[in-house]
Amino acid sequence: MITMISGGRGVAESGDTIVNEGIFNIIRYTLFIIIFGWWYATLTSNDDVKDILEKRILNHFKRITSNKKRMGVILAMLLVIGLGLQFMVSAIIGLLNHLFPELFVHYNELIESITSNQSIIYIISVVLFAPIAEEILFRGVILKYAEQAFPAYPAIFVSALLFGLYHGNLIQGTYAVAIGFLMGVLVMKTDSILPSMFLHFIINLSEYLIPDSVYSRTVPCVVIIVISAIISGVVIVALIRKFNKTVNVL
Repeated sequence: MITMISGGRGVAESGDTIVNEGIFNIIRYTLFIIIFGWWYATLTSNDDVKDILEKRILNHFKRITSNKKRMGVILAMLLVIGLGLQFMVSAIIGLLNHLFPELFVHYNELIESITSNQSIIYIISVVLFAPIAEEILFRGVILKYAEQAFPAYPAIFVSALLFGLYHGNLIQGTYAVAIGFLMGVLVMKTDSILPSMFLHFIINLSEYLIPDSVYSRTVPCVVIIVISAIISGVVIVALIRKFNKTVNVL
């Protein structure tokens, strides 16, 4: 019962179809990155494209690498949060699946189609390209426009709600809204979409690393929910406090 936060279609059983779906995903996500990346850059700078590349992106990269110790700590915290959220949400879904199996038939088929027997091209499209493209769109372009119409947290909720709707089904959409809201807070605290990209990457990668058998029984699911909620909650609070002390850390 693995959790993922990438929108898209389920794929068929054949290997060729899976490879083709992976190529299609890479193409569409690349277009997302080019179109919405340019759009986001123009929203955050009055310079032309050349100046944006030279000033904003290169300076941003220099700022990231200027304090490697701080960057390492923050990436480690994001790693713990991403894995904690993956365990917690997947265990909640696993528990509900035990209690109400008829409600999860379509969702189980969707996740099974995504996580089983995938080509490396498809996995790369979900783990690498999807987080970059979707964060640029939802925590970049959409959040910037929402901030012009609403206060900070309502704007974050708007972008998170649209992120949930983008996934196209109730179960994925529900936890995507919650995780999307957290990612929006990270963007607001750091003035950067890079932390949310990394968190998105960890969550999508972990869907391929954690076996379904972890969530196969009710009692382990409850234990996982409690432990992962405590650990990820503590680290989230610590990370937000760290961001309150210093912005533009990533």
